[in-house]
Amino acid sequence: MSLSTLRPTFPPELLSEVVGHLVDLFPHNTRNGVEEMKKEMKKIATVSKSFLPIARAHLFKNITIPVAHIGLSPARVENLANLLSQYPYIERYVKSIVSNCCFMTDKAHDGRLLSLLNLPNVQTLTIGLHQCHHGKPTNSKDWYEGRSSDYFTHLGFRSILEYYLYSGSLTTLKLQFISGVIPYHAILSSTSLDSLQLHCCDQPFFKSSDESLLALSNSSSISKIRIRSSNIPFAVLVHCQNLQVLQFDQDGSIDFRGQSASQYNAICTPLFPSLKRLQIILSACVYVGEKEDDDRQLNSLLDPSPSLNQLTLLIPLERQDLPLVPHLISLESLTIKWSHHHSLYFSDFHRNILRSTVRTLSSLSLPSLKHLCLFLTLNPFVARPDEEQGLMDIATDGVLSLVQFFRSASSSARLPSLQKVSIFLDIGRTVYFAPEERVWDSVGLDAKLTSLLDRLHDVEQTRFDFNVQVSQ
Repeated sequence: MSLSTLRPTFPPELLSEVVGHLVDLFPHNTRNGVEEMKKEMKKIATVSKSFLPIARAHLFKNITIPVAHIGLSPARVENLANLLSQYPYIERYVKSIVSNCCFMTDKAHDGRLLSLLNLPNVQTLTIGLHQCHHGKPTNSKDWYEGRSSDYFTHLGFRSILEYYLYSGSLTTLKLQFISGVIPYHAILSSTSLDSLQLHCCDQPFFKSSDESLLALSNSSSISKIRIRSSNIPFAVLVHCQNLQVLQFDQDGSIDFRGQSASQYNAICTPLFPSLKRLQIILSACVYVGEKEDDDRQLNSLLDPSPSLNQLTLLIPLERQDLPLVPHLISLESLTIKWSHHHSLYFSDFHRNILRSTVRTLSSLSLPSLKHLCLFLTLNPFVARPDEEQGLMDIATDGVLSLVQFFRSASSSARLPSLQKVSIFLDIGRTVYFAPEERVWDSVGLDAKLTSLLDRLHDVEQTRFDFNVQVSQ
């Protein structure tokens, strides 16, 4: 073979890298973005044989199994199953499945849909419930036990969930829109599951003495849990001794009904030996209907977590003060965020937000803390000029108290390892009175707050970063 007949070739890894960068240009969190990406991949698949498998990997990486809509369009599911059966090499490309299942029924099949439950490389499963009938089913307590787990004959929530939980390849499970009993026994029994996410899930029928959970002898493999607009039983958390990240967002909460840390000391001491990062919404720690104390509930997570090094506290502006944070010798990063997700009036929020933070910091002893972040977003409705003036006074007094604390000897004594402090202030208001009566001075307030914070640059051994935004 002469040198003139040799054709230059690129290694497939390089081609894959180039196509991967193209895919990243499309937003994956929107339907239009995904559709445009797939159109582009179909074009790339026709370029050459070298590009074909690379394009297929992106085309079939994520698939949707619309079980809830089988009654309306059964061909969609059957066509997908036929495609996987006819071209079995496609199954190795599938890494993620999204499925919305019917609350009340499964799809019976004679093996024609089995290819949907025989995908060997599925790593992420997003599965939820679709209300197939008007209104909520009245017998939601037993809905899961009423579904079939036999994937050879039925396609539905339970058969899909349990097959992939026990497949050995699933690492991430996302449950959404479930009201009723969540099958935690099956979830905790998975040996490959690393991440659990709950979105809009609630289980009013959970019992703290659930025998299926008490019977679990081994710790779950789950290391990351994210709770969003959902609650999770404390009894489930204590079976996750490999848990490293626990995050609560948008009304995420812990169900403490009839449970406490002391009940589970026999399982493991400490309860959360591997927990390193925690984000919790203080106002949502308490299960609705019980008068629990936030300090005690927070301590139920912090006390048994000797490895915790990152803590984020999300605090509503209506809260009167901060909870007492226990002595955390390994904590290196503390973030405190104040915000509100609904209409806030001047009379609603606590006047001494930053002052109460200073009191809390003055009582702490965090020998390993290196980074402290403080975020305050304040944009209330004001109905009178005196409220507008009061808002400016609150911001000024609060920042002054922060500056005084960090310049004091108490700060260096209680936070000896502190290297960086980040302060973010976003101050504004919505006015409900005549413009000629307004006393708001955005330029003056911005300059005053910045001037106060500039004094922090004199503090030795600690770097201060701050960002002040005052709306017009």
